[in-house]
Amino acid sequence: MAVIPWDIERPGHFEVDLVHHGAPDGKGDCAYTVQFIDVKTGWSERIAVLGRSYRRMKWAFEQFGRCPIRVREIHPDNDPEFMNAHLFNFFGEKFKGVHLSRSRPWQKNDNRFVGQKNSTLVRAYVGHEIFTSPHEVEQLNELYDLMRIYYNYFQPVLRQIDRHVEKDAHGVTRAIRKQDAARTPLQRLLDSDVLSQQTRAELFTTYENTNLRLLYAALQKTLNRLLTTKL
Repeated sequence: MAVIPWDIERPGHFEVDLVHHGAPDGKGDCAYTVQFIDVKTGWSERIAVLGRSYRRMKWAFEQFGRCPIRVREIHPDNDPEFMNAHLFNFFGEKFKGVHLSRSRPWQKNDNRFVGQKNSTLVRAYVGHEIFTSPHEVEQLNELYDLMRIYYNYFQPVLRQIDRHVEKDAHGVTRAIRKQDAARTPLQRLLDSDVLSQQTRAELFTTYENTNLRLLYAALQKTLNRLLTTKL
């Protein structure tokens, strides 16, 4: 049990969580979004699955393998879809040498980075709609493929660089946080020393060949098609 420090020095330390797209009572099979957030750069990956069996979770982690960042740590919460012997074995084979940590029981803030992105990069788009069919999961993944480029390559994010506690003149204690200049996850990743020259070239080529206006239009069209099926 541990918490990934906010001032971690190298990319590759990922928080991971599930977003539930089913009925509030939890009955029946439904879609889930598996989301990964790199603490250092803010790089994000999302994969939708139908249900949370071992095979489907294994498939989601296999899709996560396209992430350009070498995985150094995977940090889920304590849910059984992550904490089970089958996935432990899979982690050992797929991500050799990776440190597997987990949140402390009842401490939601231990997964604070992915928790925030669950709100801004999943719920902000699809809300609390219920998705229960393979077709809807397929559409979710089409949306996430577009969001992957849009947010990692073009949307700047702030990163905390300092945090300390101060007392004002009345003796009231408050936390003071300082952020750096906003940069995209891609920029932060390219500034690091963790990428091969080939990977750097591939990422830069994708950036250069992407028309942001067309990308955003395609993203909105895909989202509208997904949500229209719920009307």
